[in-house]
Amino acid sequence: MPIDPFRNRPEAAHNPHWLHRLIRPAAERPGCMSPRCTTCGATPFRKALRREAFRAAGRVMQRSLDSGTARHLAVALADLNPDDQEATAIEDPARIALGELRSSPLRPQAQEAILADTWAGALLHDLPWDITHSRPHRRLPEEQ
Repeated sequence: MPIDPFRNRPEAAHNPHWLHRLIRPAAERPGCMSPRCTTCGATPFRKALRREAFRAAGRVMQRSLDSGTARHLAVALADLNPDDQEATAIEDPARIALGELRSSPLRPQAQEAILADTWAGALLHDLPWDITHSRPHRRLPEEQ
């Protein structure tokens, strides 16, 4: 079983910059960070992203993001403010995070309101349709 380099990052629950601390090292590590990878789908990073998002939201991890955890992810994405050099380095992991956000039950209007006038918001609008809309929005039983 491969080693998950994203494990054991307890700072997320107490750090408002948890996403930056996850994305920056991920961009520097060898391994797949392609949002459209048909081989691995950047699965280790996606799992770590969900785990840290649930931890930051103070929730028990589930298989997919709920709307409250997705809101924490959206706020963390809105807080990313990379310079030009860093923006290039973290773009793929940020695109993966945006894809996870888009597939969450948090309404697109809420996502766009949180991400308005941010680097991540601009990146979201540049994403291809198939990345942001390939999976239907999942609704949790309490949201139906």
